[in-house]
Amino acid sequence: MSMGSDERPLVSLEVSFGAAPPEGMVTPLCQSLLELCRPLLGDEDAASRLRLTAHELMENIVKYSAASACELRFELHQNSSGVLFAQVQTSNVPRPENRADADERLAALSAAHDPLEHYDSIIADSARQPAGSGLGLARIHAETEYRLSHRFEGDALIILASGEVWLKKGALP
Repeated sequence: MSMGSDERPLVSLEVSFGAAPPEGMVTPLCQSLLELCRPLLGDEDAASRLRLTAHELMENIVKYSAASACELRFELHQNSSGVLFAQVQTSNVPRPENRADADERLAALSAAHDPLEHYDSIIADSARQPAGSGLGLARIHAETEYRLSHRFEGDALIILASGEVWLKKGALP
């Protein structure tokens, strides 16, 4: 999952589960990620956007995984110019009945030219189909600086949210 740099990440976290974790583990896990990053970023909003990203991706694992192993990976890097880059990646095997829908929704999200417009359309759609609407993924795309990509490796769905971390001016300690 390396950001293409030979440098070690400022923070790296990997959590693996033998099966989809219980829903009650999502918030504490994502809160831990927030606490790890908060002192490095010096910007509460940037740390909260990382937490939101991890939370939405983990929620998908809880809701749509088959009974198999899954994982969350996170890395925070800083380049030689001081710019921070983050990656949040999940890997899970979706239930067979969710696979095609997940692929279609993620492809549409990646192709959306206007993340906010796409998010608004997903909000409208979710009123008719609250479960499995893709709202959480669209929220990442619309409310954070991270762009989503996905791929299948065998049966496993890998979703990657990555990008430059936007900080308030002078936020780095």
